[in-house]
Amino acid sequence: MQEKPFIIKKTYKDLGRIKRPKNLSEETKKEILEKLFQKNPEIFSSDKEIQKQIRERLDWIEGPNYILPKIGELKDFAERIKEEFLNIVWCGMGGSALFPLVLSQIFGPKEGYPNFYVLDTNDPENIAQIEKLPLEKTLFIIVSKSGTTIETLSQFKYFWGKLENLKSNPGENFVALTDPGSPLENLAKELNFRKIFHHPPFIGGRYAALTEIGFLPACFLGLDINKALYYAKNMYEVCLPDIPWGYNLSASLAEFLMERYIQGQDKLTFISDPILRPFTLWLEQLVAESLGKEYTGIVPIVGESPGSPTVYGTDRTFIYLTLKGRERIYQRLIMELREEGFPVKTISLEDRYEIFAEVYRWMLAVALCGYFMSLNPFDEPDVVLTKQKTKEFLEKFKKERDFGIEFYLDEETNWGFF
Repeated sequence: MQEKPFIIKKTYKDLGRIKRPKNLSEETKKEILEKLFQKNPEIFSSDKEIQKQIRERLDWIEGPNYILPKIGELKDFAERIKEEFLNIVWCGMGGSALFPLVLSQIFGPKEGYPNFYVLDTNDPENIAQIEKLPLEKTLFIIVSKSGTTIETLSQFKYFWGKLENLKSNPGENFVALTDPGSPLENLAKELNFRKIFHHPPFIGGRYAALTEIGFLPACFLGLDINKALYYAKNMYEVCLPDIPWGYNLSASLAEFLMERYIQGQDKLTFISDPILRPFTLWLEQLVAESLGKEYTGIVPIVGESPGSPTVYGTDRTFIYLTLKGRERIYQRLIMELREEGFPVKTISLEDRYEIFAEVYRWMLAVALCGYFMSLNPFDEPDVVLTKQKTKEFLEKFKKERDFGIEFYLDEETNWGFF
């Protein structure tokens, strides 16, 4: 008889390790923020090994200050590229591709700049669409923090093979963005890539939107970089530890999310102006991958068609993301939700560029939620496990032409397992 898989049925909240922000003194709250800005990992774990891992993921707390010295180089490179190439293809997965995708969908390329495509899949149809482009006039940006991402390297190998048949120096059509000393950097040097940019080694992928991961595509698209930096820097400054908790935009957002979580309203539902809707894709990964672990999580819900209050369960919390002057799009629905007692937080942006500010607000708020939930918001254990298992399956298939995977459906829960 086939053994049933183990199913977790109790929640993390049963463990009683949740810290409630409203029960903490202003002095304690300030101290938490100060330690985070000092990159002190002790607030997240007492385990020395985990502290070491967290310490190596905290440079994002510097916000736009990290990228400021590098902006000139990014701009100059983008200006040279637009004179030579018609298309740019950004190849990456997850956090390496989501914010570039957001920028391309919210802004699109400025007139006179190359077409910009994000390839975050190995689906044959998507690959075929890119293959239709004039490849000699296409620049491929190969992005992998570790330099070992299977999907991204597969994309590279495929298009390298195509370009190798078209020109004698295919490396001119490739740029690498990766950690210093990674296998991808070594490969890029060996094959004479046009350029190698370094991913900041102490910033994880989903916290990297204000690094080259965000600002290199912003330059390729011809965005107003000074305006983007202005909004990001303003948000950084109003989130510093000296700002009282109630006026600190990140801290107050974290307290709102935690209070709702403690009340069992852990389905964080984003209702967004259509112009800003792509940004919720990035928010989804940030929240889910940072806080969805150890049998708990705040569950982000994006892309759902808004309905009347009667269709929502009592576990919902709403974020209304809108642009000033366009609030009326969902104004009636928001009013009805509030009248029915649903918690709704409205975030109204001056213009599209303010998403650069929201990136910092949400990264800090999510990190604080991780502290209050007594978990590490900077690791991704199931992602790592999935990569390991995928590699094992592929190796097994190469040897035996069989993945060796069985499917099981649990009749009680109707959950499927591989």
